[in-house]
Amino acid sequence: MKTTVLLPGTLCDERVFGALPQHLAQPLALDYSAWADTRTAAAALLSKVPAGSIGIAFSLGSWVLLEMLRLAPKRFAGIILVSGNAYPDAPENAKMRRDRVALARAEGFSALFADDWPKMLGHKHRDDPALRRLIVAMAEHAGHESHARQAEANISRPDHRQYASASPIPVHVIAGTEDGLCPRERYEAAANGPGSSLTMVADTGHYLPLEAPVALRSLINARFPEYFI
Repeated sequence: MKTTVLLPGTLCDERVFGALPQHLAQPLALDYSAWADTRTAAAALLSKVPAGSIGIAFSLGSWVLLEMLRLAPKRFAGIILVSGNAYPDAPENAKMRRDRVALARAEGFSALFADDWPKMLGHKHRDDPALRRLIVAMAEHAGHESHARQAEANISRPDHRQYASASPIPVHVIAGTEDGLCPRERYEAAANGPGSSLTMVADTGHYLPLEAPVALRSLINARFPEYFI
């Protein structure tokens, strides 16, 4: 079975991958938002992953995927981190993340993202009203309790840098050149293991799967064509 495991990011669901699942032979979207710790989520969801799967994770989902790989390396035939890295969160971010949860509760997710679009989206896409509406809609669907848990999951996310650099299979990282949420060096650190790679997609921000869906699909298909229809 050529299963592709899809793990979305903070305040996202499978819609963040756009039309990609429609092109996959056996897509399997996993929801880890019920857990406030990426390690616990990985252990709980691992039984759903068939042997021989590839994993595609967006942003926060990358820590869940890397932990799954650490727990059961033979379960995966390939790993792709999209706008995802292996760094732990900086301790000083904890207050900011909890403050953002409080802001969303008080004023809503549109207010939460009001000043974030230049960091989240590349210059060609940050004023796209449909794209903004989708990102807000995913956040509203996730809800405030999931947001609070995911904030804690980010705060406590493990340092997977050494594991990524020694991963038993290559870690392929795909990121945008205009990602304002994560510096390039963090992506480089996640992709420095044997056979691993980093591909930077021009004119694209953190929400690369929605900003450059054709480019993302082509990059993954070039490495794992057997997982596509």
